[in-house]
Order: sequence, then C-alpha cells, then structure tokens
Amino acid sequence: MDTKRTPQPKPVIKRYWYLPVISLIVLAIYLSKQFLGDASYFVARDKLQMANVKQGDFKIEVRGSGVLKPKSLQWSAAQSRGRVQQLLAKPGDSVVQGQKIAVLENVELLSELEKIQWELKAIKAENNAAAVAQQAQQLDLENAVMEAEFNYKSSKLKLDAEQSLLDQGKGSLSALDFKRTQLAVTQQYARWQAQIKRADKMQQNYQASELARQARLEQVENNLRKAQQQVSGLTITAGISGIVQKLPIELGQQLNNGENAALVIDPGSLFAEINVQEIQVKDVVMGQPVTIDTRFNKLSGEVQRISPLSENGLVAVEVGIISELPKEARSDLNIDGYIEVTNIKNTLYVKRPAFAPKNRTVDLFKTTNDGAFAQKYEVKLGTSTAKYIQILSGLNPGDQIIISDTSAWASHSSVKIQ
Repeated sequence: MDTKRTPQPKPVIKRYWYLPVISLIVLAIYLSKQFLGDASYFVARDKLQMANVKQGDFKIEVRGSGVLKPKSLQWSAAQSRGRVQQLLAKPGDSVVQGQKIAVLENVELLSELEKIQWELKAIKAENNAAAVAQQAQQLDLENAVMEAEFNYKSSKLKLDAEQSLLDQGKGSLSALDFKRTQLAVTQQYARWQAQIKRADKMQQNYQASELARQARLEQVENNLRKAQQQVSGLTITAGISGIVQKLPIELGQQLNNGENAALVIDPGSLFAEINVQEIQVKDVVMGQPVTIDTRFNKLSGEVQRISPLSENGLVAVEVGIISELPKEARSDLNIDGYIEVTNIKNTLYVKRPAFAPKNRTVDLFKTTNDGAFAQKYEVKLGTSTAKYIQILSGLNPGDQIIISDTSAWASHSSVKIQ
C-alpha cells in the first residue's frame, strides 16, 4: 500500500529569488544616478579650460603689434671723401650736438688746403706791392699837376703885368715879347689840363687794377673756405644730442661724400607705432587711450595719427606716449598696443570661449556648484575683444563655464567632469 506524501513548501529564497536582483538593479540605478546625474558623456578635467563670468566695466580694445620709434633723429654723413682714421663713439653712447663721432683722413685735401693758403699769402703780398707802386705813381702825377699849375699861374702873372704896362703906356715892352708871353700862358694852361686828365686816367686805372686784384683775392679766399670746409668735413659730428643708434662704419673704411656714417636719436622723443588690422581700424579715432605693453612695463598713450594707407592688410597707428619712459625703452623695441575704442559700464563678460562669435546666441557649458558636471545653456553674446566677450543673457556673475573646445560633445546636454 502506497503512502501519501505531503509536498514540502519551497524555501523563501527560491520563491523570491528575483527580489535581490531587482534590489541590486535599483541600487545600481540609484548609485549611477547619484554619480552620473543626467550626464551622457565623460570629459577629463585636465583637458578643460574654465572661466568665471565677471561683472564690471568692459573695455573694447583693438590690439596691434609694433615698435617704439624716435621722432627726433638725424643721420650724420661724411661731408668729404676720406678713410676712417678714428672712431670716437660707439652705438649706445650718449653724445651732445657737435660732439665728434669719427675722424676721416684725406692727404690730398690737406695738401690742397696748404697750397691755397700759400697762394693766398703770395697774392696778398703782390697786391700790397702793387698798391705801394701805384700810390708812388699817383704822388708823382699829383706833383706833376701841381708843377704845371704853378707854371701856368706864374706865366699868367707875367702876362697880367705886361698887359698892365701896355695899358699904361709905360716901359719898353715890345709887342713880340707880349705875344710870346701870351703863347707861354696858353701852353702852360694846356700842360696843366693835360696833367689833370692824366692824373684822372691814372686814378681810374688804379681803381680798375684794385678791383681786379680784389676779385682775384676773393676768388682765392673762396677757394680757401671751400678747402677748409672739406677738411672740416673730415670730422663727423653729432647733429643733435642723444644716443648713437647706428654706426655702420669701421676703421680703415673709405667713405664717399654724403655717405651716412652715424645715426643719433633723441630717446626722449620715442613714440609707438602699432599695426592694426584694416578691418578693425575703422573703430580707431584720434585721441583714444592706448595701453602699451613693453613686456616689462605698461605705458599710457593716445592715438595721434592714423596712416591713410594699408599695407598687407595692416594700418600703422602712431601713438604718443604719456607715461614716463622706462629704462628698457629704446628705438625698435617690440611692443604690443591695446587701443580702447569703447568702455561699456557695468556689464557681464567672460574670457572668450572657443568658437564664440560676437553678437550671436550660442550653446555654452556651465559647471555645477560642485564642479562635477557641466550643463548646456543658451547664451546670448555681445561685443568682444581679442580676449573677452560680453554676456547679454543666459549667465550670471560668478558662473563658471567651459571655454575650451566642446565641439566633440556639443550634441550632449550634460557631461560628467572626472
């Protein structure tokens, strides 16, 4: 006879085996939610660049690179042909106007100067001798005129006396003697007048000779001055006070007349010339403030001139320096210039993100307070500079955004930063 078996109930663990599995799944989902949030993409923190939104005055600047240049400069050139014999200054030396920088040598010029000096001495001696001789001749002529006048007047007195005797009917004067006396008076008068004319001609001749001698003397003196100037031109001097910027000559070098030998600049007259892109120069006007960065100091300046020409897409802007010049300031020093074209008061701005054009609405990733996640927000941008961009809406002061390239995960609305 068969015995009836009573079925044993299944253990609880077998009957509800799925409950732990479900619990683990729920726990995993919970933990995952706590860890991942709504993020659907992971990014490495060390590959991200962050920036905080700031509030304040937002300066719109146009940037340009350039150099410092002197307004006051002068090349000193060789005024005569010669070989460099002495160099009395070096680049970087301070000089005053008229100070010697170099001395040239030219034996031919020195010989020519000496020759003209001797020629001038000889001409002066000759002119002096000729003047003495003419003065002696003039004295002889003056004596001859006086003697002829005396003879005439003596003859005239005799004629007058004989005429008086004849008029009174006294004496035994014959008519023949009277006629002879009249003839003698006429002859003496003619001789007197001839001597006067001869003296006048001699005076004219003396004056003409004197003019010729003076002209010859002036010609030689002019040649002497030219020779002295040429010899003086062998000394190269500073045209202005300042610093020797360039000295492109060396000992023994042959220089031609007019060849540049030394450039002297006034370091106190430095200004900045910066090159601005032609698409940005439209915002630049006269008088705008400028910050000049020398890499060691920042100087203040203002726009003084804008070139009307564009070269290779760049426009030269001349900036006057207002600040005191620092020690490193020198001609041709590379600098950066930042021209302030606009200053927006009390606005939001942030360091410019990658691929964030001005006056556009873009998607930017803002980090959470704990920095573990970044979520996408629609942000309206305003005007911009090379480094910063204005925030019109979508962010608040203190918000932190990702400014590095986010194009690889731009389709995700939230990312996990790890």
